[in-house]
Amino acid sequence: MQPEPIELGSGTPEDWLAQFPLSTKGRHIVNKFGERFRLRGINWYGASDTYHIVGGLDVQRLEVICDAIHSLGFNVVRLPFSNEMLTSQPAQGSIDFGKNPQLEGLSALQVLDEVVRCLGRHGVAVVLNNHTTYGEWCGGPDRNGLWFDPGSKVYTTEKWIDDWVMLGRRYKMFAHVVGHDLRNEVRFCPWPFRWPSWNSSSCSRIVGGCDWAQASTACASQLLEICPEKLIVIERIIWPMRSLHSYASTLGFSVPTLPHRFQGKLVLGVHHYSWNGPGRYLAFAHTYKTGCLHLIKRVLRFLGIFSNANYGEMKMETLYEHVMDQWGHLLSTDCCPVWISEFGTGNNEGFDLDWFRQFVRILGDLDADYAYWPLNVGPKPGSGEDESYGVLSETWTPKPHVDVRLKLLEEHGLLPKQGMKRKIVGQDGQQTLRSFDRHTPEAVGREFLKAQLAGLSETAWKAHKEIQIALKSDIGFEASSDELTSVGRRIVKKVASVLNRHSSLQVCIECHTGCKCHDSDLKTGPLSPARRKNDGGESGCKAMDLSQRRAKAVVDALKSAGCKNVFTSTGHGCRYRVGMAVKIIPAKGQ
Repeated sequence: MQPEPIELGSGTPEDWLAQFPLSTKGRHIVNKFGERFRLRGINWYGASDTYHIVGGLDVQRLEVICDAIHSLGFNVVRLPFSNEMLTSQPAQGSIDFGKNPQLEGLSALQVLDEVVRCLGRHGVAVVLNNHTTYGEWCGGPDRNGLWFDPGSKVYTTEKWIDDWVMLGRRYKMFAHVVGHDLRNEVRFCPWPFRWPSWNSSSCSRIVGGCDWAQASTACASQLLEICPEKLIVIERIIWPMRSLHSYASTLGFSVPTLPHRFQGKLVLGVHHYSWNGPGRYLAFAHTYKTGCLHLIKRVLRFLGIFSNANYGEMKMETLYEHVMDQWGHLLSTDCCPVWISEFGTGNNEGFDLDWFRQFVRILGDLDADYAYWPLNVGPKPGSGEDESYGVLSETWTPKPHVDVRLKLLEEHGLLPKQGMKRKIVGQDGQQTLRSFDRHTPEAVGREFLKAQLAGLSETAWKAHKEIQIALKSDIGFEASSDELTSVGRRIVKKVASVLNRHSSLQVCIECHTGCKCHDSDLKTGPLSPARRKNDGGESGCKAMDLSQRRAKAVVDALKSAGCKNVFTSTGHGCRYRVGMAVKIIPAKGQ
């Protein structure tokens, strides 16, 4: 007898839930209304490790941690779990029941239920990720490398699929559980020796080859029978790391006859770190700087046994070429969604952070979906080694100071601006939608307006959802001009339809810049008389002038669609920035 779905419970905003389920359209993930839902994710591990529950519950209240995720601007959590966890109890000391009394007496799976519910109450979606078979840290070649344990009679491929079917049925009523990431970092198992491949031949299976294509499609098929509304994430084999071209071809992405059972639901997953790389990479090769290990590394790379360079050893141009060759081409050709479901770095200057700066710039340029690794701080389960990649403070709350990694994500349009992500309800007065693009005067030809609603006053709450959906999409312009593309016109039309139903709202399209030509006199403002060069009102800055014209183009388009309370204004942005902000202003007394 199959277990029945569990109930979501109360407290999750109904209008937020209304946008689900998600599906795929070309390279994008979209919501029920057909609008882009960009996965701005973060990994919250622990349920895949020795404690069998997410990290931080021994330090902080569950509600506080979930609120921290929302306040940082992430809209989805990738929740790793192990198959062993599904039938286990939380490890002793893994939960402070004084802070989390509601979790006392629950199994590890029931604790996961409460985590998923709490994330929903805070407006954060969930993608479940089968990270490991056993409750252990996911490392190199080991018994967790494949989706089954070749040395076990319990953890078979059939058991793996059965576990997924159980979870699919269990969370069927949870609309914000938007997807299933079938297996993390598939790699070889040293004993008994088995190695994964994509579309294994009969000969390879004789010598230990295991077909990840066959296993993942079989699992996806059964899951979609149980919960056809959920996304399916299939990750590429982590070693060696090959292009996703063969994955897309096998799954039907690159041909018009996509299998009906997968249509609109499949997402491909990749992981990137400074210490891994394309092909047969030598992990952490950059640490082999001197002595015998350095010499051996050079010889093995010269012989072609290992790849010539890991991602962190590449210059920007080379890294970009590898990304485009491996998976970026699927985005640029509007083929299918690719989710960079793990990448991260420490907070200190050096090799890792240098690579991170390059990589997030590429993610921003490609407008990619992602999940940063990880949220967690403090000792790693089972090892005692501190988690250096985590983004929270030691109390599992947002840091009081600026985190350089989050700042970089903001600068490249991957996260909303700090201070613009607090609670949606209960803020009074003028609220602002910020542009998240970074544009220098030299790069205005590639400019897009990307804005996301941060929060409205309670009086504007009814308009919130539809405006958010419309304005978080791209409003595009033709290169180096103020002419809206077809995408831009379509989004403006949707914004106008919302505003026309809420006449109490005023909208201000504000163009702003902070480029060097205004640094000498910030008090007078970029468009003050001291800065004008002619009677036509030109600012003397080409980038600013283009921003002005584009702001006017948006306003003219809105007015043409019947909007009355729309206007433009001018102000300063950050240095080297050119963009726009959209201010939503509730009428007085409303």
